[in-house]
Amino acid sequence: MIRLRSSFLKLALERASIPEIKQFAQAMVTDHTKSSSSLKPIAADHGVALPENPGPLADQEFKRLEGQPGAAFDKTYIEIMVKNHEEMLHDGRPPGGRLFTGRKELAVSLSGQGAPAQGAAFRSFAPTL
Repeated sequence: MIRLRSSFLKLALERASIPEIKQFAQAMVTDHTKSSSSLKPIAADHGVALPENPGPLADQEFKRLEGQPGAAFDKTYIEIMVKNHEEMLHDGRPPGGRLFTGRKELAVSLSGQGAPAQGAAFRSFAPTL
């Protein structure tokens, strides 16, 4: 799992005030760990080096999230997670990444837990956010 992504999830586990956000973060830890394990051989097959961190935009998002208290933290975390997962599903990828994204897209579609569904679910248990 990429370092900063892991940091986002750990921060949510520690600071979220809504239990469902903590449950989501724990599920993401499990999913991202499994996904990372699946992605490594795909990347190796295509001669692609996996990035060590997600880049400066993610660093900025993390700093913004880290500075938020209480309900503002929950709202900011939800916004970042929904936006990033929607972008992941619609972003162009190199061939190995495209294959991996396609697999994730299928899994997300079959589970009914895609970013729009997650966003709707978050809003249903946190209507004031």
